[in-house]
Amino acid sequence: MGFDAGTTAAIAVVNYEGELVSLWSKRNASFSDVLLQAAKRHVTIVASDRKPPARQCKRLAAALKTKLFAPRQPLSKEFKLSCTKGYACANQHERDALAAALKAYHVLVENKARKIRKRGGSTLVQRMVLEGRRFTELVYRHSPPQRLKR
Repeated sequence: MGFDAGTTAAIAVVNYEGELVSLWSKRNASFSDVLLQAAKRHVTIVASDRKPPARQCKRLAAALKTKLFAPRQPLSKEFKLSCTKGYACANQHERDALAAALKAYHVLVENKARKIRKRGGSTLVQRMVLEGRRFTELVYRHSPPQRLKR
């Protein structure tokens, strides 16, 4: 989930396939408004478009008990425009939140998710791996027991 804090707060939620699921913004939104919107979805990462991330972004990640992603360098306006081209963003804040979510997806999720899908892992397994669980542990624990050959 990408988050843009400020007078107008914005949230962009991207699923494990990199598809936009939800885009929301509100002027003069309270922290509880943002927290309520974020809590409606299962969020595993809160992403910022700048480094260091805004205090509100850190606070949201802590409240949701998720990882916090910040890019190595603040995302440029050109990057934000190019990666959000084709999406219907109502304002600059939604675009910034979406760019942060997409950047986090490409850096943290894309390769892991592809490898897990290739090995037969479900969306649930993908989420659990991104939360810090080991893939082999999940496969062993959630697969049917094997019969021993005698």
